[in-house]
Amino acid sequence: MRVFFAIFPPIDIYGRFFADLYKHLDKEKRNLDFTPIDQIHLNIKFLGANVSNDSLNSIIDLIKSFEGQYSKPFIKIRNIQFGFKHQSNPNYVIADIFPSDSLVSLSNEIHKLVKYLDFKDTIRWKSRHDNTFHISLARKKKPKMHGFKNKLGTLLKDFYYKQTPEFTAESLYVINSIVTSSGPIYKKIDKIIL
Repeated sequence: MRVFFAIFPPIDIYGRFFADLYKHLDKEKRNLDFTPIDQIHLNIKFLGANVSNDSLNSIIDLIKSFEGQYSKPFIKIRNIQFGFKHQSNPNYVIADIFPSDSLVSLSNEIHKLVKYLDFKDTIRWKSRHDNTFHISLARKKKPKMHGFKNKLGTLLKDFYYKQTPEFTAESLYVINSIVTSSGPIYKKIDKIIL
């Protein structure tokens, strides 16, 4: 099972912001697959692509044993952009998230607990991009589209928002990512109170 931990931005706080962004990008909808608003999430820790039920249940039990003791991360969008700065051929429109101390702390807390269990079907290491927090908002439909990066980059720069919404997360979800031909579907498995 493909599993990760995620925070879902509250629709009452972010719904209008994402709807306005999607409307702004409407002229490119033939080239983009938009993430449904109720599926938009911030990935905190990817557990692995083939996590067994036994491993997942043990991880959930351990994580839940510390409920109410985790860092409650402050979440704020820093920028809306097409891909990451290091990518020459990006595929996703993303909301780059400010790496607040509380967000980095939560990511590290979850990582340490997963690493402690040392299951072979989970990812037990951290990469240099693990604290590059983002929300995927849309996926490019075709792999090679000449000039699209610049065109979309200009369109995103024109998206004006007076102030991006922000919030402090109170809960974390365990998510099963089901890969389909039309894109991933995210199913909530469990909820952890931070």
